[in-house]
Amino acid sequence: MMELLKEAVQKFHKTQGVIRIVAHMGTDGICATAILLKALQRLDRPFVVSVVKQLTPDYLQELNREEYSCIFFLDLGSESIMFIQHTFRDKTIFIFDHHEIGVGDKKGLVHINPLEHGIDGTKEIATGGLVYFFCKLLDEKNKESSYLALVGAVGDLQENNGFLGLNQEILNECNTLKVKEGIKAYGASTRSLVSFLEYSVDPFIPGITGDRQKVVQLLRELELVSLRETKLIDLDEVSLKKLTSAIVSRCKVDKARVNARGKNYLIPLKKGEVMDIREFSTLLNAASRLHHPSKGIALCLHEDLHKDKILDILFNYELEIINCLNWFYAHYKDKEVVTHGEGFLIVKAEEHIRDTLIGTINTVIAMSGICMPGTLLFFMAHTIEGNSKVSLRMSQYKEEVNLKELLGSLVEGLNATLGGHSFAAGALISQDQEEAFIIRVQEVLSKTIIEEKIK
Repeated sequence: MMELLKEAVQKFHKTQGVIRIVAHMGTDGICATAILLKALQRLDRPFVVSVVKQLTPDYLQELNREEYSCIFFLDLGSESIMFIQHTFRDKTIFIFDHHEIGVGDKKGLVHINPLEHGIDGTKEIATGGLVYFFCKLLDEKNKESSYLALVGAVGDLQENNGFLGLNQEILNECNTLKVKEGIKAYGASTRSLVSFLEYSVDPFIPGITGDRQKVVQLLRELELVSLRETKLIDLDEVSLKKLTSAIVSRCKVDKARVNARGKNYLIPLKKGEVMDIREFSTLLNAASRLHHPSKGIALCLHEDLHKDKILDILFNYELEIINCLNWFYAHYKDKEVVTHGEGFLIVKAEEHIRDTLIGTINTVIAMSGICMPGTLLFFMAHTIEGNSKVSLRMSQYKEEVNLKELLGSLVEGLNATLGGHSFAAGALISQDQEEAFIIRVQEVLSKTIIEEKIK
């Protein structure tokens, strides 16, 4: 793959004019964009950026009508090879992506995808890492962006008490991140105990999350209220045990997961402050999901980060997540909203959850312990364009199940746009096909359960 990256650099040096960039709206796409922009600024190359939810044939046709001769697709494009090849005839196309590769001729395209080189694109490197290696070949000074590549990897769940493969190689080159051993819970290193509990969604604590008064009441009951401004990572063992037991008693979550210890990667900010890499990753995702991707890119480009400037975005996002989760739990037994089947769950969120957040909510529920291990979770939300976004996850995911292939078979013939990975898949169908899709899911999965019982 490194040889292909070198060839990509040589081809890039032959380009002229404005660089057109189209990136996916997730954290990884935002990080990949920021890494590339820093490199282009160093080369004094002008650029135009668009951040999108997915590529469609109509969007590609519009893009082709633009005057730019060089286009970069970041964290998308591999699944749309055929459409890209048919659309762009006289432009230089670069695709940096780690998603599964669709059918189509790649001749003439610069296509960088780890899956073509025996590298696991779900665990060992994300798009930010691919762009990082490309930019490092452009100029060694671009090594300063190494931490952004890892932020992108975290956004795609590629950190599990450490990094693997090329991500670990990037970490070895990174002088920015600080590593602190301790509790791995999200926000444990950076938030006061009261803020940690108030904004906790992993795990989501019914009756506690989102309600500061109830948080203070809980701490008072546990005789921990005097520690309300203490960070979770700094709690003594007795206090931590009290808090862990209280959390586990209120939600279906494994005590070992709540109490898990390991490496916390911290990004230094101004005034000696730090932000957990998972928080920064969530912040970038929040900016995009709340329709402000430019703010996320700007945060990556500006080194003078102040915590007070960025927490508003993060907390507003987390409050919306909390509101969505409260809506789900309030309607969990509502048969008009949630269909409970043997081995599967279908949730019709319609306009109650943003289509840009439906995958995030599904992921949180899949990890919550509310469903039996192996349960397939189908969440659907309406888009402003009149479509329905379908998100598929599995409770306590089993690697032998390819969710993208399963969802692809379920939307076959529905003129759907399919995307994602084996462990997290999504599709876009028209709203008038929603009921037909639900019926198909019920029929196919019920038949599969019956066949498995017969075996």
